[in-house]
Amino acid sequence: MTRPGSASASQVAVSLDLGPRSPVEVVATAVGHINTICQLGGQLQDRVTRNQALRAVLRRPGTWLEDELDGLLEYYWSPGRGYPSALLGGERLVSPSLEAAIAEYIRDNELDTGEVYVERLAYENPVELILAAGAVVVAVLRLVRDWPERRRVNRARADDYEDQVATRKRVRRIIVEGIASGQYPLRPDQIDDLLTADAADAFRALGNSHLNVRGIEESDS
Repeated sequence: MTRPGSASASQVAVSLDLGPRSPVEVVATAVGHINTICQLGGQLQDRVTRNQALRAVLRRPGTWLEDELDGLLEYYWSPGRGYPSALLGGERLVSPSLEAAIAEYIRDNELDTGEVYVERLAYENPVELILAAGAVVVAVLRLVRDWPERRRVNRARADDYEDQVATRKRVRRIIVEGIASGQYPLRPDQIDDLLTADAADAFRALGNSHLNVRGIEESDS
C-alpha cells in the first residue's frame, strides 16, 4: 500500500484558479474532477504494480508459490518474451495460489497500489491540494495539465455524446503514449475499461481550466 512519506509516494501540489468567492458547488465540482483523475491514475498504478509483481513471482515461483503449479506456469509463460502470455491475451489469472503470491509480493515489497492521500486542502484562490501519490498518478495529473485541446467550447446537447467519444479517444491516445511505455508497462486494453465518461469529462474540464501540477520540491515556475 502506498503510505504517506513512503518511498513509493511523493508529494505533489495540484492547484486550480477558480476565481475569488467561487460558489461552493464550483469548488466541489473541481475537487470532484481532481478526485476522478486521481482514481484513474490510481487504478492504472495498481495494474502496473500487479503486472510487475506477476512477472517477479513467475521468475521465482519456488519463492512465492507454495503449490505445485508447473502446468500453470508452462501454460501462462510466453517463451522468449520475458513476460507471461496472459498479459498478451487479456486472460485473467484465476489461480488462488498465484493471486495470493502476487498480493504477498506487493505487500512484502511495499509496492504502490495506487492509493492517493490528501495532505492538505486549502481554498484561497486558487484552490490547492497537497497530495501524497505514486508515480503513475502524478504522471496522469501532468498529462491533464498538458492537455493539448485547451479551449472552451459551448456545444448543443445533441453533440455531447459525439464530443465525449472524441475526447475519450484523445485521452486514450495520450495515456497510451504518455504512460504505457517501458517504464509503466500497460496494454491498451488495461486502459480502455478505465476510461469512463466521467474520466473523459474530468480530463477535458481540468485541461481546459489550466490545472497546475508541481512537485513540492520543484519551484513554482
